[in-house]
Amino acid sequence: MVWGLVALAVGWYFIARSGKSVSTAIAGPTTLANERVQLHEGQWKAYRVLLDAPRKVAVHVDAAPMAVDVVTMAKEEYDQFEKVHKALFGGRYKHIPALSSKRVTKYDGETILGQGSWYIVVMRPHESLAFGDDTNAQVTVLAY
Repeated sequence: MVWGLVALAVGWYFIARSGKSVSTAIAGPTTLANERVQLHEGQWKAYRVLLDAPRKVAVHVDAAPMAVDVVTMAKEEYDQFEKVHKALFGGRYKHIPALSSKRVTKYDGETILGQGSWYIVVMRPHESLAFGDDTNAQVTVLAY
């Protein structure tokens, strides 16, 4: 009986340290997004992630034939991001480096995000002056 309680306590400790909830450890991750999108040059797709508590979030992107940018930010920064990309000369916005990368065809990242509203943006950057190249991207977002 005592050893069973000790084993349960040790298991609970390691689950808590890994950033997973007990229900997630039993049921598995929650899929927040899983879709294939076609992006024209300069176009983006945003995925809103609403967390009621801190959770580990994993982002997986496979893009072909062209590279994409993956940018994760808080809601306030997403509002600024929209303004930046509509303006002629742009501006600045902050992002979460642990879940962001530029010019990738394959991306796998994960980090713990706090409670609140987050946005994961998958964007086909401007690269060509004359002809825009499209790309396809498989985007999967999981919460643990």
